[in-house]
Amino acid sequence: MTTTLLHISDTHLGKRQYGSDTRREDFASAFQKAVDIAIEEEVDAVVHTGDLFDSRSPPLSELKRCINITNELDDAGIPFRAIVGNHDRKRSDQWLDIVEQTGTAQRLNKEPEVVGDVALYGIDSLRRTEWGTEDFSLTPPDKDLVTILCMHQLLTPLAPDDIGYKTVETVLDRVNI
Repeated sequence: MTTTLLHISDTHLGKRQYGSDTRREDFASAFQKAVDIAIEEEVDAVVHTGDLFDSRSPPLSELKRCINITNELDDAGIPFRAIVGNHDRKRSDQWLDIVEQTGTAQRLNKEPEVVGDVALYGIDSLRRTEWGTEDFSLTPPDKDLVTILCMHQLLTPLAPDDIGYKTVETVLDRVNI
């Protein structure tokens, strides 16, 4: 069995780059295009790794647009799995949770979300102060699967270590599977 995932990130719905409504439409069009490709290619799932929205308080119009787009995936039988990024992260309930309540999305967590022969996990964006206390333990899948951990973090060597980012090895050492 071969599982096909379409991975996207940082769609930043609602972003008015340079104060431009045209740029806001560009961000939304890019998200729509990714979903169109997913449907055309009949992928097994779309995985979004954070910053679905550009703001902790996105305009209602962007929330509705997001739900309409994820509805298209749902209608095509393609699951939408996601985590929360640093731009759209709130202290409590997340906008992604509202999208999830529509039945068109699922927020990834430390329990396996099995898609074909893949176990997907997610850890939302963490603040630097949370790194030391966050439990990275994942629940192992019931069977032998490819395992993917989705995070929205800068890790060394992509980010310089002198600004406090952790290495990929640090994350993998804290994951119990």
